[in-house]
Amino acid sequence: MNVPVADRINQIIINMTRWRWQEHDLGEKYILVNIAHFDLTAFEAGQEAFRFPVIVGELEKKTPILSGRISSIEINPYWNIPRSIARDEELPKLRKDPNYLVNRHIRLFSGWNKNAHEIDSKTIDWNNVSPARMGEYSLRQDPGPWNALGQIKFYFPNKYYVYLHDTPMQNLFSRNQRNFSHGCIRVSDPLKLAAFVLSRQAGGDWTPEMISSSINEKKRVTIMLPELLPVYLTYQTSWVDKNGQICFNNDIYERDKKLIKALFNK
Repeated sequence: MNVPVADRINQIIINMTRWRWQEHDLGEKYILVNIAHFDLTAFEAGQEAFRFPVIVGELEKKTPILSGRISSIEINPYWNIPRSIARDEELPKLRKDPNYLVNRHIRLFSGWNKNAHEIDSKTIDWNNVSPARMGEYSLRQDPGPWNALGQIKFYFPNKYYVYLHDTPMQNLFSRNQRNFSHGCIRVSDPLKLAAFVLSRQAGGDWTPEMISSSINEKKRVTIMLPELLPVYLTYQTSWVDKNGQICFNNDIYERDKKLIKALFNK
């Protein structure tokens, strides 16, 4: 509302430009995430199979535009906490509460190598631990309903270390603007997505019931995909829906502004 027609025309032009830069042959079966629209669409035989809400990266940790191929699914995953999160978020909380890691089912290890030993986090004076020293520790959250990755993780190799995953914070999907993550994509229906990814894979289909049963066993299971599944993370603030209607999104990361300046010198 109250957006000049000329601005909408420019928005359409820059999104057409983005479309020209992207792959056009996406395959028969693939996953498409529109970051700006906070949604994921699964396609089968070139047709939309389903669509559901997702959560994307916050303004300080933007989800990148990229394409990849899902190579594995992890049920009841560990969460290996990145160094930056350990330094910037976990350390300040530990200084206030030495039981913070224990209460969140996070285990502390002496380093990142395979020979690192576990340390009782309650025995450390965290007020004397510097951010640099904190980055040398390895923090790993155990599988369970408390895990930040939820109960299913969808892994596809990329240089940004982002992936799709479940989340215990399902209440956030009711928000209209959903940029709350550290850059990864949180999915609102991981069971449906897992069944879609694993269908027609060699070794037989995994039904939602089979996946739920595996989750309930509370064991960490990694399923390697014999056939890798394409996934595309896009940023479209304007597009045409299946009914031929032109749709517009907010430019949450202000990427449109940069492109408008480059194309129109504005």
